[in-house]
Amino acid sequence: MEEIKIYHSVRENGKSALFWFCLAAFGLSLILLSKKPVPVTVYFATALFASGTLFYISIILKEQIRHKPYLRITEEGLQLNWGKGLDVRFSDVERFVLYQTQFNYKRRKWKELIGWKDDVTISQIGIEYKKEVGERKLSESGCIERTFRKINYKQTGIQDSILTIGLTASPEEICNILNDRLTRHKALNQST
Repeated sequence: MEEIKIYHSVRENGKSALFWFCLAAFGLSLILLSKKPVPVTVYFATALFASGTLFYISIILKEQIRHKPYLRITEEGLQLNWGKGLDVRFSDVERFVLYQTQFNYKRRKWKELIGWKDDVTISQIGIEYKKEVGERKLSESGCIERTFRKINYKQTGIQDSILTIGLTASPEEICNILNDRLTRHKALNQST
């Protein structure tokens, strides 16, 4: 089986970087061109927008220059290169589940006028570990990580998940690939 590499989409993350850059440029123009004293919040917002721009640019450059994908799927498992990273072996997994987290906002008239979506849905791929592996991961994790794992497990029944925003493949496609590889791995292990 060939190795599958999934990167962050240059187009999607480029659009986000451009959006944050425009906000930072607007804040900077307020600071430089204003004849009155500018509130401190404008400085903080401009710094936030500039750091958002740098964040998205760094995602694109890190993956494109170093050729290090966000998600790498092999015969034995997957590697998530994000934050501390995550190495998952198919022998430790029961199944992969696609789930969506929905954030609802209060409806306002002005939001409807400008076409603001009333809610935001984020797709994630949950990793459902075998029971003993899940307990081991929970006991080996630090205090903060253990707290997050418990909250995740309480709300979704899953300890770890893969965020699928702005990738080169759709969440459904990635989940199908992972479950197919998991099925093949289980079949190979049962036959030997």
